[in-house]
Amino acid sequence: MTCCRCGRAAEVPVLVRIIETISGPMRGNYACLPCGQWFGSRADAPDWLKRDLLARESAQ
Repeated sequence: MTCCRCGRAAEVPVLVRIIETISGPMRGNYACLPCGQWFGSRADAPDWLKRDLLARESAQ
């Protein structure tokens, strides 16, 4: 999978955004872990992303 921010291959992809569409299924944007942490540090980051990143950190 390719990171939506830096364009590099993401070995451990992180879902950073869910895109809702008017018709059809929702889709998501995925990032590599460093870029996922960048997305998670933003003020407008969704709570579920912050929880996911925290769970990944505690699992390591």
